[in-house]
Amino acid sequence: MKATRNNRAQSPLATICAILVSLVAVSMAAPPDLTAGEAIPSDLTTTWNLGPTGMRGWVYYDTANGGINESLESRQIEVRAVDAGSPAAGVFQANDLILGASGTAAAPALFSIDARRGLAMAIADAEAQTPAELKLIRWRAGVQDVVTLTLRTMGAYTATAPYSCPKSEQILREGMDYYYNNESSGNYRLGVLSLLAAQDNFFADRALYLQKAETEARALIQSSSSLDALRNYTASTSYPIPWNRAHELIVLGEYYLITGDSQVWPTIEALAINLAKGASHFGTIGHSLPMGGYDASNPYRPANTGYGVINSVGMPALLGVQLAKQCGVSDPAIDKMIDNAKMFYASYAKRGAIPYGEHEAYDPKHENNGKCGLAAIVLDNDPAYEEQAEFFAMMALASGDNDRDVGHTGAFFNYLWAPMRVQRGGPSAVQAYFKEVSWMLDLHRRWDGGFDYDSYSENRAPNGNEYYTHFRMSSAMLLTYALPLESLHITGRDSTGALALSAGQIS
Repeated sequence: MKATRNNRAQSPLATICAILVSLVAVSMAAPPDLTAGEAIPSDLTTTWNLGPTGMRGWVYYDTANGGINESLESRQIEVRAVDAGSPAAGVFQANDLILGASGTAAAPALFSIDARRGLAMAIADAEAQTPAELKLIRWRAGVQDVVTLTLRTMGAYTATAPYSCPKSEQILREGMDYYYNNESSGNYRLGVLSLLAAQDNFFADRALYLQKAETEARALIQSSSSLDALRNYTASTSYPIPWNRAHELIVLGEYYLITGDSQVWPTIEALAINLAKGASHFGTIGHSLPMGGYDASNPYRPANTGYGVINSVGMPALLGVQLAKQCGVSDPAIDKMIDNAKMFYASYAKRGAIPYGEHEAYDPKHENNGKCGLAAIVLDNDPAYEEQAEFFAMMALASGDNDRDVGHTGAFFNYLWAPMRVQRGGPSAVQAYFKEVSWMLDLHRRWDGGFDYDSYSENRAPNGNEYYTHFRMSSAMLLTYALPLESLHITGRDSTGALALSAGQIS
């Protein structure tokens, strides 16, 4: 804002307005025109898998939007890599630009919406055709033309997808085959959950998947000396141990509830007791567990020294301990942790998204790191918290389009837990959520049946990987497509359906 004509100092309100105008100007910075040689900002390094085309590309995104629709202003895609043998091989090369797309008989027009969404929608249109022809406007060294990639016919997503949807089923089958043949279960063995979700006649190779799940799950079995140290709370308490123990307990709990494998039960018991004894008086967990032993007579136990509560580990710990209790583990510390933690996390209902630690709720965000989703799961089936669990199921559903791509240190746990929590709202809620995110799912899906992790949050993945710090993207994707099977506790096997949302709530 310009100074007034008589050069008087601006009022506080005018100063605030000037600041807001400058902030808006920053948040609405124009994307570079790559056809005119304008440079890509050096701090925007993230690239994206471009669906089943076999390409990765750079798309403009605006970090000033705080993680909400960051690529909304993008209209161009710069190709960074092309896989040999993929549909794009021999048609595109690095530094080509994609300026528009069409998957129907219509000629492609320049992108007029988010280029990521525009490309994904064209891919979906093409895969519904026979032949599955994707027409793209290619710009190369000043020359613009239209080229065609031939994808595989997959059909269209049905109105009820992922339920009763041949395309969803094909993606699930092919993704499971790719995972079985090419990947390990990744960090904390979370991939075992995908293998367990495939224990259905739907999969011809389910026996092979279960064998691989057994190998991966049994690799988590602790030695007898470690079991004693865990139960007696003399095992190490340092970072990042709670993260490992919490997620490994989820995996082992789900595995035991399906297989009844007695070999893993002692480890389930020891991990659950250790985490319960390491919980604070709120039932929460920190980056490390409290040091100095466990005193059952002390009701005011802090989370840990020097850091405090970290909900992204405390909530998986609660889920793991709940699963252990379902497996038959019994200890007073477990009941105390569950009761206290439920009360703590339920307190955020109607206030906003569950935050990083013992802070005010995140508002206006609907989600961060999947914690609202976890809340709907851990509070489900408890009549005392039905209203709060319903709130978190609705938060999960509302997060689909705006908050899915973001999270503290990355979006992986949103990708993993969001669909699990929406499932608590019933099939109609899942279908509504799926309509919002299916274009994103198609971008993560590679041409070879695998999936790439991409996120423009912190800890960005500039080169693209199938994993985020060794969490396999296949875990999140396959569990999403496997929701209709309801094979696991986290995918709704034990849910009573009490949180099913009405059409009005879904809207």
